[in-house]
Amino acid sequence: MKATLTIITIILLFLSTFAYSENLYTAKTAGLQSQYVVKEGKKYNIISIPFIKPSVINGDIEAVDHTNKCLVDDDKSFTSLPPENDYIIRLTSGEMKGTWYLISTKKRRKSMSASPNSITVDLSKSSKPDLTGISEKDTYSIHPLYDLAELFPEDGSILPAANFDYDSGRIQFISNSQKTTLWLSNGKMTDQKGWMKMSGNNVNLKVDHFSILPGMAMIVFHPKPEKSIYISIPGQVLDSPLAKPIYPGENLVSIEYLLLPSELSGQISYSLDELKLIESGFQSGRTIDESDTLKIWDDMTSKYSGNIWLFKNDAGNVEWLTENYLPVSNMEVRAGSGMVICNKGIRYSWIK
Repeated sequence: MKATLTIITIILLFLSTFAYSENLYTAKTAGLQSQYVVKEGKKYNIISIPFIKPSVINGDIEAVDHTNKCLVDDDKSFTSLPPENDYIIRLTSGEMKGTWYLISTKKRRKSMSASPNSITVDLSKSSKPDLTGISEKDTYSIHPLYDLAELFPEDGSILPAANFDYDSGRIQFISNSQKTTLWLSNGKMTDQKGWMKMSGNNVNLKVDHFSILPGMAMIVFHPKPEKSIYISIPGQVLDSPLAKPIYPGENLVSIEYLLLPSELSGQISYSLDELKLIESGFQSGRTIDESDTLKIWDDMTSKYSGNIWLFKNDAGNVEWLTENYLPVSNMEVRAGSGMVICNKGIRYSWIK
């Protein structure tokens, strides 16, 4: 029998106050997870945020402006959103339920000067590259994003700051086969303390804010992992699926907790079949070369699995296999961990 959230000791869940939307009445479940970010003797680990931050605005879509990439709610004013944060607007009903769009600081300032009731989204960094499929009266919720410095403070209390990147704590994200690496500077060589982004030609740029987009797992590097280090991550447990963009190439993606009125509700881990990758667009094939592949991070052993692929026979039936053709459909991945998906086709949205 699968373990659930109610019996794991490091997960604390409680029912928060009831949340209201104009057409929606739900009870939200808050969570707090303590998890390894560094393991003794292991120079890197993979973690993800298994929650979402609580919503700050809930409402209903009144209109969609495809030309200006805006969503409109005449009954709400978005000027109350603090300008220093990035947010997502997440659709909670309708055909596009689970889809989210990035509300970036720069675009929000520009759009609000024109209309306080409309919000401009950044389609280049959202779960879907367009606004098609959204209908009037679809409900939504707006959530602030986690910031890197919120999880890993710039004072060096969790990961060490240093003169150079190879002696410091580092965080790496992988999307579309592109790596984004940040390291923690003590300011002695860079003239500025805090998180630095490594760019081309070994140029280091100070990062004042780095928002962690939904669906992104991260690699945590520690130069001298002499002891295990934990952090506590608070948030809201998802009560509806969350879409994640899977770009061509390699993508390091997260696994979240999900509470639904179904048999999957409250699980702390999910089998490959339960992840709904097949339904979302994961490509199968008769050989591993034809199929997309994935590698699961085992947070107990601190190792990746071998490549896993989706075999499809002549009858159209599919099965998860290892490189040695061993069935692994029951292999599980834990919430708060991550996996690498290698997409050999076009971009798609994975909705679990």
